[in-house]
Amino acid sequence: LELDFKSLKKLDPNFFPSTESSSHADLIYEIKSHGKNQTSIIYLFFEFQSMVDWFMPLRMAKYMYEFYDELRRKQKLKFHWS
Repeated sequence: LELDFKSLKKLDPNFFPSTESSSHADLIYEIKSHGKNQTSIIYLFFEFQSMVDWFMPLRMAKYMYEFYDELRRKQKLKFHWS
């Protein structure tokens, strides 16, 4: 697995809609990685907090679910089965 740092790009977290019951991460980055026979995309989510939030793992899981669901709905995410 080799990360392609030239492909690193900051995504606009506001691109992914948030509703009253949802929100989004403070920063989202995308970077490509190259393996033996395929290229993958890795998304990095950052959330900055001023206080301890014991439910942060749950919030991050929700961010990731909403993020990937939005990619799927916009058909930017395709699954390849080998």
